[in-house]
Amino acid sequence: MGEPVGLDVELANPLQLDLSVSHLRLVCSWEPAPGSARSPDGPPAAAVPGGGSGSSTPRQQQAQQGFQVHEEGVTLQGGERVVVHLRVVPLRPGTLQVAGVAWLLNGTAHGQAAFRIPRPRPRKPGSSSK
Repeated sequence: MGEPVGLDVELANPLQLDLSVSHLRLVCSWEPAPGSARSPDGPPAAAVPGGGSGSSTPRQQQAQQGFQVHEEGVTLQGGERVVVHLRVVPLRPGTLQVAGVAWLLNGTAHGQAAFRIPRPRPRKPGSSSK
């Protein structure tokens, strides 16, 4: 709790023009630890790209969710590849899942990509686990 969790994400610009990537952030969900009180909203919370709805600020929403996502921004030159370190900080005990990354391209186009995490292959009956 309170210790940043970080991931390095590589971005590539295959075009021959500059691209501005802003509001680059991890997409996360959080569930309170068993036995702890849920947030006043009830169900597990998730970071919604675009900040969600309502009158509260993104920081207030994140505090209710149990985590705080840090946003980054970068300008990619034509053909350039960069690695950006993205962070999320758990604020309360619970389970934090990092599902993907979201961004705003050139101030107009919202984008999101889910992380593909390979699942372990099921063992065949009769195989040993040595």
